[in-house]
Amino acid sequence: MRAMRSGFGIVGALVMAVGVSVWAPSAANAEGGTTLKVWMKANVGGPLAGNDLPAVAKGLSAAGKLGPAEFPKWKSIADEGAAAAAKGDLAGAKASCKSCHDAYKKDYKEKYKDRVVP
Repeated sequence: MRAMRSGFGIVGALVMAVGVSVWAPSAANAEGGTTLKVWMKANVGGPLAGNDLPAVAKGLSAAGKLGPAEFPKWKSIADEGAAAAAKGDLAGAKASCKSCHDAYKKDYKEKYKDRVVP
């Protein structure tokens, strides 16, 4: 009976691994980077959802360096959000995210949806 349980455990683990890998978006591509959407969810969205403001500050600080040159306020908006998060201002950090999304999300998705970020 024990062998059957361990066999089921292995099969169950494989099914879970395959299910998760099919369902979850790939975080890395052949170049070792990710899309901005995946990167932002991992480095800003997740920490925001968990109210982890130090991680939000770090993520927004890094995000400021990921914007295309044609979006000139991207870095300053991200830096404002990082500063707010570093001060413990969740509302300010979220306002920064909204400001950037309002300014750039539509154009970014149209032009750079599949762009790889480091």
